[in-house]
Amino acid sequence: MKIEIPRAELKEALQGLPRVVSRKTTLPILQALCFQASGGALTLAATDIEEHLTYRFTKAVMEDMESLLVLDLKHLLPLAKGADADPVRIESIDAVRVAISHPIAGREIRTTAERWDPKEWPCTRVELKT
Repeated sequence: MKIEIPRAELKEALQGLPRVVSRKTTLPILQALCFQASGGALTLAATDIEEHLTYRFTKAVMEDMESLLVLDLKHLLPLAKGADADPVRIESIDAVRVAISHPIAGREIRTTAERWDPKEWPCTRVELKT
């Protein structure tokens, strides 16, 4: 699994989604965000069980994308800092870790983060007809 997102678009997503993420919770997965690939589109979702917000990326590039990738918000927030044109890349290392890379001041920064088992993500999405 590999995804590449322009930092400007990730910044936009991270402006609203964290408002739903629980700071203190008995369910730690509610402190995470869920990337989901479906029909060639990539979305990022947040939930506190009562509310559910989703952001659809328009410029993301996906390669060998799994259906779900769940990462703690604390790993994503620092990625919003930097030049808007710079890409943010997330790539699977193994079943429990991802590599996150992005340029800062002309240098490529690479970190690793643990990811959640996608089966832990609460299914809370309800489509309403308007």
